[in-house]
Amino acid sequence: MVDFRYAQLCPVARACELLASRWTLLIVRDLFAGPLRFSDLQRALPGISTSVLAERLAHLEQRGVVERRELPPPAASSVYALTETGRALRPALIELVRWGARFMGASRPDDHLEPRWVPMGLEAMARRGPSPARSVEVRVRTGHEPLVLRVLGGPTGTRVCHEPGPADAVLEAEPRALLALAAGLLTADQAVAAGQALIQGDPAALGDFSGLFEMNLQPSDPTP
Repeated sequence: MVDFRYAQLCPVARACELLASRWTLLIVRDLFAGPLRFSDLQRALPGISTSVLAERLAHLEQRGVVERRELPPPAASSVYALTETGRALRPALIELVRWGARFMGASRPDDHLEPRWVPMGLEAMARRGPSPARSVEVRVRTGHEPLVLRVLGGPTGTRVCHEPGPADAVLEAEPRALLALAAGLLTADQAVAAGQALIQGDPAALGDFSGLFEMNLQPSDPTP
């Protein structure tokens, strides 16, 4: 791949040279959840061809954003991971999630949603001002072991982390239902009745769940 270059002395132009080609930023997004094999990346990006994925990864490797690692036996396979330079994109990506949410609109039936995207989405939409003083353990259903995180509210805002600790309530939900709950488009009772969530603990804490976030999503059918 021949690098495109803008003849501009500007950091935004340099960032676009690295990231603005189709699929590139989405590959970086997926690698923030952890190292992935080539096949895992291709599965998470429906529509990308093998040749394009290989080309984009080679480009990111060349520019020092991604590195390839060899896993020891019994895995004995290659994975792709972000370098320190790649991980430095996290604050910018969080802000891009917040900005992009205003254009989400209604969910379409063919829209793909990876469970591993949800933690960053919740982190991006965490309320930055005072929020309900609640602690909720969130378990994102993946089809295998759930992704577990903790959402903590308080006077300085909401924090989303992976640290274990006490929780007022436990919420296990499908990814789409979880985002709809955080946006206030779905209640916990509705999610449970639809078989898309399980809840334990203080129901009042789950009643405050959407207050822990600032999600400017448009009303739609959250659970097609």
